[in-house]
Amino acid sequence: MIQFIGCALFLSSNKGMVFSGALALVMAIFQFEYLGFDSDLLEYFSRKMIFFIPMHLREFLFWWPLFLLRTYLGTYVSYILIYTLLNSIIFRLCHIYEFRFRDSVIFLVPFAVFGYSNTIRQYFATIIMLIIMKYSNKYLPFISGLFHNSLFLINLMTIRSRISLLIFLFLILFIEPAELGSANLGGYKFDVLYLFVALFLSLFISLEKFGLILISYLVLSKYLSFDMIERVLSNLIFVMLVVMPKKYAVIRRGVSVCFFSFGLFLESYVRFL
Repeated sequence: MIQFIGCALFLSSNKGMVFSGALALVMAIFQFEYLGFDSDLLEYFSRKMIFFIPMHLREFLFWWPLFLLRTYLGTYVSYILIYTLLNSIIFRLCHIYEFRFRDSVIFLVPFAVFGYSNTIRQYFATIIMLIIMKYSNKYLPFISGLFHNSLFLINLMTIRSRISLLIFLFLILFIEPAELGSANLGGYKFDVLYLFVALFLSLFISLEKFGLILISYLVLSKYLSFDMIERVLSNLIFVMLVVMPKKYAVIRRGVSVCFFSFGLFLESYVRFL
């Protein structure tokens, strides 16, 4: 929520790098002083500094700098620096995609499914991917997957459509689910709803993406539990809202508000039934 407020302030002023940097720092300090430690960062900081276990190797661009920051600067300074950096790159994203004040509602979407719980790392990686996408070729954004591995999937769904289709078709036809992921679990499942939202948004971006998203969903449902699919699809929806052409700004804002409102209902009521 604090990022949404910061984006609204930034987009209402847009006074340049000095202002955005100062605002990013003030937001980080405010969040720490008045809201306390973020639960995600507390969990990250509590991890043992072991560089060469599989998880830390797969996502070394996130874990290794985090361990070094915590070791040499301490928890408090590391927290302020991480959130200042996060706020700064969000402001940069607003600038390069030419968002207006009303577009700040888009930044509510990443937290629509599970709030801040285990979300910040994926959110950070997604912002980086979106910035790289704006400046580079179609392959460099895959670097974001080294911050959070789920971004490899998001990149496959959004960047190289034909190659991605071949990869997903290979997975669904020739590899058994037991080799990759976990079976679906019981509970309230909204992955199909998120699928329809993503398919609806793809109509305003590329018809080629429509088929790719449908095929990738079939693959994900074969290998991942439904809650993981929800996370991937909700993140994909955020990416699609950001890259959607400006002429569809009204649709983008409307979907953002509706999706976040549903997320509040989901978090507050449905998950606890």
